[in-house]
Amino acid sequence: ESTIAGLEMIVKEFEKMLAEEGVIEIDTGVPFDPHVHEAIETVANEGEPDGKILSVLQKGYLLNDMLIRPARVKIVKNEHKQQTANSKQQTANSK
Repeated sequence: ESTIAGLEMIVKEFEKMLAEEGVIEIDTGVPFDPHVHEAIETVANEGEPDGKILSVLQKGYLLNDMLIRPARVKIVKNEHKQQTANSKQQTANSK
């Protein structure tokens, strides 16, 4: 237990040092933004809006507002909207 507590203290100090140098973690509690997030996986979920981040697969970081590494995330992408748009376009083209 004391080893775990010591390691946790080291991690906190390291994160504090990085923050002082301008390194911050990318916020993943917001809708998907292709400028700072990388969608690794998409999942259909009718109960959630498109672009909602479901989980973070790898944290991303900014250094003084410059992207170091994008956050790799799993997002919602519902197929029905795309299919509806395609069927409307096909109907218009056939007239």
